[in-house]
Amino acid sequence: MASPSKKRGSVKLPNNVALEPEQQEAFEKTVLEIKNRGASNVNQPGVIYIGHIPHGFFEPQMKSFFSQFGRVTRLRLARSKNTGNSKGYAFVEFASEEVAKIVADTMNNYLMFEKLLKCAFWPKEKVHEDLFKGSNRKFKSPKSHVNAIQRHNAVKSKAKQLTLSKKMLHKQKKCFSKLAELGIDFTADDVTMKVSVKKNVKSPVPNTVKAKDGSNKAILWEDSTEDEISFKTPPNVIKSSN
Repeated sequence: MASPSKKRGSVKLPNNVALEPEQQEAFEKTVLEIKNRGASNVNQPGVIYIGHIPHGFFEPQMKSFFSQFGRVTRLRLARSKNTGNSKGYAFVEFASEEVAKIVADTMNNYLMFEKLLKCAFWPKEKVHEDLFKGSNRKFKSPKSHVNAIQRHNAVKSKAKQLTLSKKMLHKQKKCFSKLAELGIDFTADDVTMKVSVKKNVKSPVPNTVKAKDGSNKAILWEDSTEDEISFKTPPNVIKSSN
């Protein structure tokens, strides 16, 4: 404390002065705690979980919408790795934890495009370090299905065609065998398949199936004179209306 004999303003007092000298140390400690608490609330980011997200509410729309509450630092919308479609939930990180809590309370059960949004504040201990991995990258639709279509439609070599044809013939023979076991007499007069084979393959051997009378009936065969697979229906066969 300054002496009463000194003039006013001649003594420089500290910024934080307690009313009682013996309480000065405790007072400064309390002031420091309040400052640290306020700084942590302002600078500490907060994360919210959003569920039941309607279709069309994607990253750009979501960031623009939630920016009205405060600065959005990171955002990740869960998407399928195969199709790229939204899974219906996302995580949004705000620069302030207090703002995140307000948004979670305000937007919970908010009706948007006939869906009720489910929002919840995500505590710091539940936030995984990889939760926002890849959130800053621009979304690009995955091309796995495009690559699969290209592989399927690609021009196949004769060896590949032969392999696929043999597999199909094996499946057909197995199917007709099961039909014969059930007593269904199904012949190959309705469908004719011609499959190309390599030059060193022996003469064509017809694939047969057991009929009810015990005889073998040819259903499909391999023909080395053809270069591609074809399906033909004889004109005298009556097609089923089903």
